[in-house]
Amino acid sequence: MGNVNATQILVNHITVSSSRRFRMSNPNSTFHVRGITSAGAGAATIEIEATNQEPTLDATGLPSVPTEWVNLGQITLVLSTTVASDGFAVDAGWKYIRADVTVLTGTDATLQGFIAADTD
Repeated sequence: MGNVNATQILVNHITVSSSRRFRMSNPNSTFHVRGITSAGAGAATIEIEATNQEPTLDATGLPSVPTEWVNLGQITLVLSTTVASDGFAVDAGWKYIRADVTVLTGTDATLQGFIAADTD
């Protein structure tokens, strides 16, 4: 195994929303999400999505967000004051990926998410 490069795609994520898009550097990649609450129970559902659609420029010259996302997999976490984590691997080439947080409940629920791939 060579060098593994990890990119954080969710940083202290606290809302139901999508991350920005990230370029997928290697088709053999892993996705890992971890979450925690400050008190009591909570839940999180994260869809890892991919697209080959290139952004286009809008009327102001800014790049648009691709609209054609494909679901690569889902991570579901039962949150508490102890860190919960899960992940999965893919062996498919995509141009861009993102994390779409569709459920996030619990007191001060916070998520961290990563994509990692062998860089050799």
